[in-house]
Amino acid sequence: RFDLEDQLVRVVIQDVHEGLDPSARGKARYLQVVECHERHMHTKPYAIEVGPDSGFETKTVLGTVPVESDGSAYFRVPAGKSVFFSVLDERRQALHTMRSVTNVQAGERTGCVGCHEPARRAPSGAATLAAKRNPSPIEPPPWGVQPMDFSALIQPVLDKHCTQCHDGANAEGKSFDLTARQ
Repeated sequence: RFDLEDQLVRVVIQDVHEGLDPSARGKARYLQVVECHERHMHTKPYAIEVGPDSGFETKTVLGTVPVESDGSAYFRVPAGKSVFFSVLDERRQALHTMRSVTNVQAGERTGCVGCHEPARRAPSGAATLAAKRNPSPIEPPPWGVQPMDFSALIQPVLDKHCTQCHDGANAEGKSFDLTARQ
């Protein structure tokens, strides 16, 4: 029998501020969860297959989870995925983005001390605020859960707000071309 609970991995982070610049302490409000997908680039004469951590993967923002006032977070991610996290402030702007991925498998529970904390740092035995509650579900982004696609997500914003003035024309101030033309 298929059980959805078996397909979700519990993740606990003790304090997202650990390892960040001291000026970021207390500013984290959300953790963005992003899935990385393998990407196939078809070049001649070869087809190059690259994946997470290569810089050539495609990404899907799965959504955000809350960060507690002590910097802790507790949430579930889909099993069998390569994911990374970004620490966001109250305006949902990135304070820090993970530069590698975490691979999670069904039945696992995983966690970390913080974001780029010293490698030999062990978690403290203190209970975190997030661990005192059920894991948070991932709240999808307003545009839905879909791979990042410039033409579908970004170009419409440029078309609405920018291309009227920045259309590549030779006129002064218009030479910067933000249209979808090739």
